[in-house]
Amino acid sequence: MNSLSDIKRRLVSVKQTRQITGAMETVSISKMRKATERYETSREYVNAVRATMRSAAGCVPPPEKPRSARKAVFVVAADKGLCGAFNHDVLRLADGVIDADTVIIPIGKTAAEYFRKRENVDNRFVDSIVGADYAHAKSLADVAFSYYDSGAQSVSFAYNALTSHSAYAPTVRQVLPCEQDAAARVNEDVGSRGVRKAIAYVSRMRGVRRVAVERRRRAYGKARGDVRVHPQRRRNDCGAVD
Repeated sequence: MNSLSDIKRRLVSVKQTRQITGAMETVSISKMRKATERYETSREYVNAVRATMRSAAGCVPPPEKPRSARKAVFVVAADKGLCGAFNHDVLRLADGVIDADTVIIPIGKTAAEYFRKRENVDNRFVDSIVGADYAHAKSLADVAFSYYDSGAQSVSFAYNALTSHSAYAPTVRQVLPCEQDAAARVNEDVGSRGVRKAIAYVSRMRGVRRVAVERRRRAYGKARGDVRVHPQRRRNDCGAVD
């Protein structure tokens, strides 16, 4: 039986561990909130781009020569573990669509480690998870188009799609060629709404900018004692013409 001093030391150790894990949880929640906000702000734009690509896909003529059986799959996973089934689910899903004719492009150290013994592995984007920005996205797009232009049958991405603030779903999405599949038809209305919202946002920002310029011009004119505003172009504080 443990002595009283051993029990006290154990209690102190548990409390210290709880403080450390609590601080880690706070940092993780903050990072997750920022990532979710970035995802929400870009989702409407992504849906609009997908809808545009699906619309343009019907205008592209079929290829003159048949393509090879080779495919390219980008597998997106985390750099580290300790995240439950987050990595395991997407890697298992990607493993089900990969065959001997598939080129694997792992993104993240976990995916690179999982496919390290496979053939046809392109490891140029292993470190792209950290600091992902427009330059990384453009390089990914360039490589995807290069594989498709070289005769690949399709180019797909395997990743965890965020379905809510605390839930995700492993997904394999084909990006080249852009097909009008059932999922695309379901999401087409979402993309159209995203286009309308984007147009409305741009129009609203233009109105706000126009009102701000008018107010600065009036303030500058008042400071000089020379305010010249045409009666028919005079606007009130809300931006409407008086």
